[in-house]
Amino acid sequence: MISTFDILSLRAYLKETRISLSNESFTYFIPLYFGVEKERTVKYASKALSIICKDVSNGFEPTLVLEVLPKILSTLVLDIAGSNIYYTMNNLKFFLYVFRLFHLFIETYPEIMDIMNEAIEKFIESEENRSKEVT
Repeated sequence: MISTFDILSLRAYLKETRISLSNESFTYFIPLYFGVEKERTVKYASKALSIICKDVSNGFEPTLVLEVLPKILSTLVLDIAGSNIYYTMNNLKFFLYVFRLFHLFIETYPEIMDIMNEAIEKFIESEENRSKEVT
């Protein structure tokens, strides 16, 4: 199954547009970062991650970035590896947009990098930390 990743404006989402270009329904919206309006992007993306993970808009913690964005990136990589060229090109673009958002969060919340480095160290140190359940 191909994941649905479409670019949609916040205005359209707030007007309750909940059908993708491929006629699939969706629930969540994550703002992307295009190199401008850093503070606004972080503000709305933080709220979106909080809604996705905690079902409230004011519960953001930097760890939520690591709960959601790596999974989106991983899904995109798998879709790119197994898709036809149309989906591959769109997913490559979307991958870069999500990666830029991830980088913006790391820039804004440096503790995210500390958490990632700690997880990598644990992974390297102990074989028990190399299972899917832990990582």
